[in-house]
Amino acid sequence: MLYPTRISLAAAQQPARTQTRVLHIAEKNSVRKALSRVFATQLETNARRRNVNGVEVDTIIEPARGEFLNQGKASNNSRNKMNFNGLFEPNSTEQTSVPLTHTICAVRGHLYHTDFQDEQIRTDWIRTNPESLFDEKIKASVPPENTDLAKMLRTLAVESDAVVLWLDCDREGEGIAFEVLDTIENARRSETIPPLTIRRATFSALTPKDIITATNNFNPTKNKAAIPNKNLANAVNARIEIDLRSGAAFTRFLSLRYQKLFPNLKDNVISYGACQFPTLGFIAKRRMQRERFEKGRLWSVQMGVELGKLAEFAKSIISENSKNSEDGLKMVENIDKYTNHTLKSRKTIAFTWKKPDHFPNHEKREVQKVFDYCNDKENAKASLTVLKKSMKKERPLPLTTVELCKNMSNYAKFSAKKTLELAEKLYHNGYISYPRTETNVFDLKKGYDLKKIAKPFADPANSDFTEYTEDSFKNNFVLPSSGSKDDNAHPPIHPVKVLRKRQCNDDDVWTVYEFIVRRFLACISPDAIGERTRAVIGFQNNSDENFGNKAASTYGPQSFTIGGTILKEANLTRFFYNPTQKKHFLAHVKGFFEFF
Repeated sequence: MLYPTRISLAAAQQPARTQTRVLHIAEKNSVRKALSRVFATQLETNARRRNVNGVEVDTIIEPARGEFLNQGKASNNSRNKMNFNGLFEPNSTEQTSVPLTHTICAVRGHLYHTDFQDEQIRTDWIRTNPESLFDEKIKASVPPENTDLAKMLRTLAVESDAVVLWLDCDREGEGIAFEVLDTIENARRSETIPPLTIRRATFSALTPKDIITATNNFNPTKNKAAIPNKNLANAVNARIEIDLRSGAAFTRFLSLRYQKLFPNLKDNVISYGACQFPTLGFIAKRRMQRERFEKGRLWSVQMGVELGKLAEFAKSIISENSKNSEDGLKMVENIDKYTNHTLKSRKTIAFTWKKPDHFPNHEKREVQKVFDYCNDKENAKASLTVLKKSMKKERPLPLTTVELCKNMSNYAKFSAKKTLELAEKLYHNGYISYPRTETNVFDLKKGYDLKKIAKPFADPANSDFTEYTEDSFKNNFVLPSSGSKDDNAHPPIHPVKVLRKRQCNDDDVWTVYEFIVRRFLACISPDAIGERTRAVIGFQNNSDENFGNKAASTYGPQSFTIGGTILKEANLTRFFYNPTQKKHFLAHVKGFFEFF
């Protein structure tokens, strides 16, 4: 791919003219619309929409600013917030004494398509050796579906003095940046016009604040990302070339080979992709596991205990062990109180059988022996043990794309594709940050004001997340835990603006937004503190009678458990929870265990 040679990295120093023209190029049409709204509002003017070679673009004319831009003087005028620092030379009075014309357009992702240069290589599978595809020449060109975009860029490039690239701040965005710049340079190469000034906007959300901050951060000495990174673009081109060569070679090899072996595949293509093929392997392996699985009945022992009888049993154990001590008598008294007002309904609770590691299998005859072992009234002795352990539910790490997709699959049964489509709707409308990121740490050095983000959600008049109160915000705010991943492109996914449920006409969009907000609030809240309680009823039988040739020890001792967690300090669990998680305790069990 050709790279621009006449693109200037220095700030614009153009001859005096009646206006200065800045071309803003977004990666998607929705981003173009968001930029136009913010520019028109902040620059106190209207956006004029026009058609350039069949593509819609917006034009915003900003009146001359005077001296404040060169001298950095503040003004109450809202348009002065967008100073475009680093785009123009600070002492260039020509840039401040004339109007600025902002033209905002958009591409549709990658502008170029890469393929083999020779047409016969591209089309003739039979006479082309698949192995040769690793060495054949390739070329990047504008495909027919992007011809309108290329013509639009060429037309606007000749008219412009500076270009600002509003592309995604990741590796693919850098690749698209140099495709756009290559197209622009081809249009300007034959013109006797000065080189363009190129800047890269760095942003992670489409809120007015993020866009304004980006427009004031074009100085490459302070922001290295303000200059397109050729190395990252080369990495993208390498990935595209590897995908093309390996995909074409293996697809042709597999298709031609198996079409000969299996006539019914004559019209089928066996496609290979560097990422898709391993995924197909996982799917095929899982399918074979399912097909080979042999169904069978599994038997187990169930134990139900009436609460009243459990209370009496607990009293007898306590009395025997405490020998009428003060603490023991108090426990018995508490159980009596609880029994009198709660246990008269004779409710039954289920204890779960904890199968011993040495137990042979789940066959009926073996499980029947366990049943007999525990029901031997003459020889089996029952015991009750209550164990307590402090627990802590740690606040989650900041949210990444993979975690968002996994959680939405578990909670809402959304596919990854649907989740990202819904998240991008929220992003393009300015409600969340960029949703494609692997970063799980907030780099506070980059100026992320997490308190400012969280504060609107603590206002019950303007937020649906009423569990997050003003007190939570003032007294329980903590810095989020830091993960180990940082893609150096975008922060973790987080809300940037409050959305009310009544404003949202799509329940699925609200589901994704609600999860992102609750996850963020959990990240900045203290860990939940609780107490895990587990009751174990054990059976010990030392008689070998009725167990055939096997000793009673083969079937015992046996234990049955029930347990759960009582929260002492709810903290993050008040507004962040797993919707599919079953409650640890039935209500009438919780009170019983609190007396131990």
